[in-house]
Amino acid sequence: MTALMRVEKTAMNALLSLSGKDAWFVKPLNWKQPDAPSCEVQRVKRKPDEPGPDYAARVQNGAGNLGVARGIKSLGIRVPASNTDKSKGRVKTWRVAGVATEWGA
Repeated sequence: MTALMRVEKTAMNALLSLSGKDAWFVKPLNWKQPDAPSCEVQRVKRKPDEPGPDYAARVQNGAGNLGVARGIKSLGIRVPASNTDKSKGRVKTWRVAGVATEWGA
């Protein structure tokens, strides 16, 4: 389930720090707004046969003041963004398979 909540700008950082606690995940609608902190997500791999609640607790224990980020298959810890060229120069490549031949390249 997803919910939308409007909060004062002064409460945004406090809410972000609570992200991941008690299965509630918080993120701003737009990370590019001026008051949103610039951050990156460091994904944390789930150990084989690790129960979901234990995995969530382990990630939450390592989280800082930017909270936990939820992905499709994993959780991650938000950390302040680094201003290195490595993070800016990253290019994502997508491979699409099983499409109609008339679509072309």
